[in-house]
Amino acid sequence: MKTSLLLCLVVLISSGKTSAQQGLTELSAVVFEGSSAFPEDSLSRTIINRSTRCRAVLLAPFCAMGVPFSVDRQFLNERELSSDIFRLESYFNRRGYRETRVDTVIVRSPGKPARLIFKISEGQPLRISKIEVRGAGEIEGLDQFEPLPLEEGEVLSAIDLSSARDTLIQRLENRGYPRADVLTLSRRSKSNPYLADVTFDVRPGPYAVFGPITLVGNVELSDMAIRKLLPFSEGMEYSTAKTLEGQRNLFGIEMVQHVTVEETVDPGRNVPDSLIPLQVRISEGEVHRMRTGFGWSTADCLNTESRWVSRNFLGGARRMQVRARLSNIMSETLYNPICGQSAVGDFGGLNWLVSADFSQPRLFRGFSLGSSLFFEKQSLQDVFVRKAVGLDLSLARLLGSSNSLTFSYRPQLTELEAAEIFFCTSFRVCRPDDISGLQDPNWLAPVGVSWVRNRTNNLLNPSEGYQMIVDFEHASALTGSSFEYNRISAELGSYEELGNRQVLAGRIRAGWVGSGNFNLSMGGVDVIHPQKRFYSGGANSVRGFAQNQLGSRVLTIDTPQLLLADPTTGESPCAPEEIMGLGCDANSL
Repeated sequence: MKTSLLLCLVVLISSGKTSAQQGLTELSAVVFEGSSAFPEDSLSRTIINRSTRCRAVLLAPFCAMGVPFSVDRQFLNERELSSDIFRLESYFNRRGYRETRVDTVIVRSPGKPARLIFKISEGQPLRISKIEVRGAGEIEGLDQFEPLPLEEGEVLSAIDLSSARDTLIQRLENRGYPRADVLTLSRRSKSNPYLADVTFDVRPGPYAVFGPITLVGNVELSDMAIRKLLPFSEGMEYSTAKTLEGQRNLFGIEMVQHVTVEETVDPGRNVPDSLIPLQVRISEGEVHRMRTGFGWSTADCLNTESRWVSRNFLGGARRMQVRARLSNIMSETLYNPICGQSAVGDFGGLNWLVSADFSQPRLFRGFSLGSSLFFEKQSLQDVFVRKAVGLDLSLARLLGSSNSLTFSYRPQLTELEAAEIFFCTSFRVCRPDDISGLQDPNWLAPVGVSWVRNRTNNLLNPSEGYQMIVDFEHASALTGSSFEYNRISAELGSYEELGNRQVLAGRIRAGWVGSGNFNLSMGGVDVIHPQKRFYSGGANSVRGFAQNQLGSRVLTIDTPQLLLADPTTGESPCAPEEIMGLGCDANSL
């Protein structure tokens, strides 16, 4: 009965919609003929008339069946046709095609949606024959005005012309000329009407430096702490980029909720043009914050975490965080129903993490200090259980607006618990006394360098650009490490906007790790600590698979099973000499 009622309701809605749209001409396609300079999706966003389309890619099967809710039906708006022609011609004219003409054709078929065709005659574009910059000869570093968003031989676009003007003004403002202005002039050649000379008339105005800097709104944060985060001071050459960098630095402090850096109003005109006084206005947030959360995942089962944060610890915008986390809760009980990738059995138990994190912004010469003291137990399904206590130290520095460099030192005392077969297959260490040496507490103390380059258009939700991360680690006796290794990893993420609020994103990650010496009773062996190996699966690799659960896995089959004969064939999977030589193929099990 409910199903029948629902079907009747859908029919009524559909029939009502159809009757309301009677007399309108549906558009099955909007076509642009004769245009080769610009893509159709750019032209379609310029006009009002649209074609009927599927509302989303995921709804394509419903669209193919003609289900009404999945289809965004569009109808011909004849009143807007003349305006659409004007919009298209203006679009081409502003981009250097001054002779473009547009006409329309409507193709109608009985009982079928119509097609709207825009016939475009682009004509010959106006190109740049010469670019000249006047009035900037007295400014040092004139070569910094190259390159511009315009080049000789390109089509003269009003948009690119305005962008080149803005670029010149911005570069002048960053060199001590905050009142700079640039006039643009384009003049057609007398000998060739399709060529034009472009002139930028630079008017730098008075040279200026930063004047007095006033801080407003800060209560908990001291003036000294704020001024340390500002990359400019009174008397320095004025730069708009420096003011934006200072604003960005202050936003990096959790204590700051909002900040503006503006020129101080001088109604009496008592300040000379050579001084730019600034007002830094800050809105502060809460100093202390406490958060507690509960969650579930297939890898960690039930988990809980609590954090206490002081965002102005002992003043100076220092940050202190105390964190406690429990995971793998009830993994044995809930393994089959909902925790299939959690660690159980010999590799299970309760996992924990207790840490205290401290950070100091702008310690010296632009470097920021980060430190963390932690104590943890971590288990990995069918691989190992690791306990560690350690310290993380780091010094980070911004290199411009898109690059950062971090130096780190992470000593930790680790204790590794795993099946003997794990050490035999992974480390090639099979003697019980040698395995005991690996299971005993050992120091893992790498030094590292990390470089990050972020050229995306949005830090939290990028739609264009790329991000690159390169990490290098080294551990040896010189760093206080029992394990020796070198490790390099690189990651590249790219984002490309496809239109219609769709973004194509891709990420590729590669790495190399070289083993080093570890002293045992049998002598030195080349081993790599499991924590520093590259595994398939996990949050930083392939989503949906736990770490080390994609592709080849660590061998955890007991030796008797490898030697036990198969009842059907009478043959054992491996011979004793194959096990001793680590050449046993246990895939049959």
